[in-house]
Amino acid sequence: MARDFGGRRAPSPRKGRVVSLVRSIGMAVGVGGPILTLAMIPTLIGVAAGAPDPDNPRRGARGEACREVSQAAFYRGWRDPPRRFVFQGAAFARRRGDADCTVLHDGPFGPPYPACRLTAPAAIAVTAHGRSVYFDIGPGLTAEVEARPSGVRCVVTGKHQLEAG
Repeated sequence: MARDFGGRRAPSPRKGRVVSLVRSIGMAVGVGGPILTLAMIPTLIGVAAGAPDPDNPRRGARGEACREVSQAAFYRGWRDPPRRFVFQGAAFARRRGDADCTVLHDGPFGPPYPACRLTAPAAIAVTAHGRSVYFDIGPGLTAEVEARPSGVRCVVTGKHQLEAG
């Protein structure tokens, strides 16, 4: 609703209305600000770099780097073809074992990239961003592979142990 008092200047706000406006803005910020901050905490923790994965507490574990081998060494000595799958644009191949993959981010606004934990794979091949890399893991070991935009990273995390059902 607009009122016209016939003057050339806009009407000046009355003191009571200014105080009321400041009070209502202060209440909105004072009550809504902490609520919004508390609501954002789980999201910020979930996308933080290096955040723990609740489904896999060992993700991000340290270990020794996987031994990189040639393509010929990856295919040598196996009768069966490798088990292949594609996840988030990266192609993975493994000789044995199972894979459990998730999507990770570099920081809250970083690009997503696939990260997989492979149980007893013996050998792994990863093709990502136009480059193929082959790793020899060895029998009975568990490895974690990250196909970051900067390159593929593989870490042997230890001996594979069956989980109690």
